[in-house]
Amino acid sequence: MNFKATRAKLLFGIFFTGLFANGVLWSSESDHSDHLDYAESLETVAPEASVDWPDNANGELPLGGVFYGNHQTGMGAQNASIGVEGSRRFRVERSGDVTSVRFQNRVLSKRNIDERCRSFGPGSDWCNCVDAGLDEYTCGYTLGSSYHVGNGGRIVVELRKDDGNAYPSTTVRGKTQPFVPMENKAIAYPKLEFDHPTSVQIGDVYHLVFTNLNPPSTCQLVRVPVSEAASCPRDQGAFGLNGVRHWNTPTSTGRRGPYRGDSAAATLFRRNIDSPWREHDQTMSWFEIGYSDGVHIGESYSALDSIHTARRMVAGQSQARQKFTVMDSNRTVDGVWLNFGHSKTANGAPLRISLKDDAGAELATTQMQASSHCQKMVNEESLRLASWCQDWGYTEFNEPVNLWEGHTYVVELSTVSGGDFRVSAFEPLNYHGFKDRNHWRKARAEFSADSGRNWLPWTDIRPEERDLPILFTIEGMPRQLR
Repeated sequence: MNFKATRAKLLFGIFFTGLFANGVLWSSESDHSDHLDYAESLETVAPEASVDWPDNANGELPLGGVFYGNHQTGMGAQNASIGVEGSRRFRVERSGDVTSVRFQNRVLSKRNIDERCRSFGPGSDWCNCVDAGLDEYTCGYTLGSSYHVGNGGRIVVELRKDDGNAYPSTTVRGKTQPFVPMENKAIAYPKLEFDHPTSVQIGDVYHLVFTNLNPPSTCQLVRVPVSEAASCPRDQGAFGLNGVRHWNTPTSTGRRGPYRGDSAAATLFRRNIDSPWREHDQTMSWFEIGYSDGVHIGESYSALDSIHTARRMVAGQSQARQKFTVMDSNRTVDGVWLNFGHSKTANGAPLRISLKDDAGAELATTQMQASSHCQKMVNEESLRLASWCQDWGYTEFNEPVNLWEGHTYVVELSTVSGGDFRVSAFEPLNYHGFKDRNHWRKARAEFSADSGRNWLPWTDIRPEERDLPILFTIEGMPRQLR
């Protein structure tokens, strides 16, 4: 498919009085927040996806130089299914020698159990644990979804290449020393060293396999009757690879967006050592690999508060923007992806996207259509968590724009009253030791309640570390990967 041949034809800077479209009256007499450029024949066209890693990718740039910005999405955190083994599949973005891995070590505590019993009340799984005298070693066995059971097991992280069918091969390229989660419960995101530097090649798919040398010899891993859980092993165990929750599949990309797609990234588990691998399709676990020269690459944006405090509505006078200083290299961008949702009453108006330089000069404008997918889903009363719907939308600029290294730019988002685009900002896990180069450095999300006259931090907590899910496409690169 030739995407350029199907490009929406946009007319920029032409304002019409009394134009009625998508059920919204746009008027030149309204203020800028209720005023959008007219879009003629605006089409929803999903860019063609490439299944291959591009040959011209640059391993010395974040995201391999294939995209620029923040590819992260998701709503809140998600417990992955506990297995005797877990695996985190990923694509190598840079050739070199890998020497370390960082991941989340999330374990239950007595405080967790007590607080959740008070929150969920009598009869809940948590209160059943309290009533039966179960502690942080044994309560997890009774749950359908938890962080760990027993002591978490004796975990060795192995680096293995993909077997060609999206599962780990049996060949171990490198491995860490054993790690017992409950013996190291004070370390939230441990960094483990591999036994020797392991060479990896850009574009190849690998797995971090969390093998378990000490799984429970008795008791299953989930839904053990409360009356039996007290006798389940405490000095054996298993744990899950928790991470960001991907609640629904977008209409225009794979579940994990235009960069990760579906083929490269996944969280896998298996309940028994001889069982086949299964994909936990709603969870993407956090991880980071370290190279011998000090570069770190991974996926380590948090979505813990993306449901509430870091989620805002763009509509009318309420606008959003991402301010950023270009790092590492000049880039020529020719379009932009955005991840967003809608309110129940969103009226289908498009979103205006404006790319400006630091002096406020407009370099490009375009419009992104509303998501009919999310508009429908948020109104499904019987659907649990329907309001969490997120969709990826894409729009091309009318011509490529050069972003110069060291220069500062902003992307501003606005729509008419009732357009109701919900956008979340994500926070890199820098404060937990991650040095992931894929964090959008020298960038931050801001919002305005007065049509862009004043801009404020997106959140009160660590406001400098919030990034919107805005992802630029690079001229000469694929528009999305699968």
